[in-house]
Amino acid sequence: MPLPVLDSAPADVLQGDSLQYRVSSSDATPQEGATLAVRFMSPTTTLEVTGTASGSGWLVSLTPKQTRELGPGALTWVARATYVGGAVQKVASGQLTVLPLTAIGGTTISHAATMVARLEAQLEQLAADSLSEYSIGDRTAKRRAMAEVQKQLTTARAKLAAERNGGRTAWRSHSVVF
Repeated sequence: MPLPVLDSAPADVLQGDSLQYRVSSSDATPQEGATLAVRFMSPTTTLEVTGTASGSGWLVSLTPKQTRELGPGALTWVARATYVGGAVQKVASGQLTVLPLTAIGGTTISHAATMVARLEAQLEQLAADSLSEYSIGDRTAKRRAMAEVQKQLTTARAKLAAERNGGRTAWRSHSVVF
């Protein structure tokens, strides 16, 4: 069965899965001799793949080996077209979360496991990025605090543990001093 081609870059991919999506821009269209390079970057990994011309855009493909190499976590990606004569133009950019392969058999991943992976990736990104707030004109954007994400991660991990333990919550021992 052929791999489905997504109309745009997805928000996440399961580590070890294949991925195909279209990248397009009304400002940067494929021309004869043009190439597309897509660079995926995290604090620890960089991977570059080549896109192929497809209609009014490009087709980007990642193999299972490449999504394993990227490793779990939050990534940013940038697609740049290089035209005959050497002109380079940014076509698109975005973020991709690579979810760790945690399911038995590697075919499914639960909501709890997905949330744990996303929150861990968000914590990793918060730790790597010193920017916590920025303003443009009269608008201000503020990133969530690490403590808030850690609290959500604790809750998600408890749900995942209960899921893996047949619905029971983990028993915690408490030391008693007499």
